[in-house]
Amino acid sequence: MVNWVAHSKIQERHYDGTAALDLDDTVGGTTINLGIVTESTINPDTNSLYSGLTAVATATGWTGPVALANLSCALDGSNDLVFDADDPTQIAQDASGFSNGRSVVLYRSDDSHILASYTHPQAFGNVNGPINISFDANGILKVTI
Repeated sequence: MVNWVAHSKIQERHYDGTAALDLDDTVGGTTINLGIVTESTINPDTNSLYSGLTAVATATGWTGPVALANLSCALDGSNDLVFDADDPTQIAQDASGFSNGRSVVLYRSDDSHILASYTHPQAFGNVNGPINISFDANGILKVTI
C-alpha cells in the first residue's frame, strides 16, 4: 500500500471556503492531475503548489501531467471519507524519457494546489522500461472522520 501524504493548504482552502473542491464532480474545467517531479521531499505544509516543483522531462512516453478519470469521493463502511480514481494509463518506455522521477503529485488543474503526494524511495523513470502507477484498491486518500 502506498502512503499518500495529504497536503495542508488544499485542506485549509477547502474548509475555509477559499477554493472548495467537489472531488467526485469537479466543475468549471477543474481536473485533478497526476504529475511526476524530481523533488525527493515535498513538505505538505510549505510546498502547496505543483507549479513550484520541478517536473520531469516530457518525451513520447510521458507527455506531462495527466488528468485522473472517474473520480469518486464517498464514505466507506466506517464512515471515513475515501477519494479514489482510475489508475492512470501505463507510461511507455522511452529511450529519451526521464530517469530522475522521485515524487508523484496529485493537484488541481485550475490553480496548481497539491492535494496529495507520494515520494518514491529512489529515483525512477521510463528510460529502461514502462511505468505502471496503480492506486490502492481501498482508495487513494482516506480521511478518518
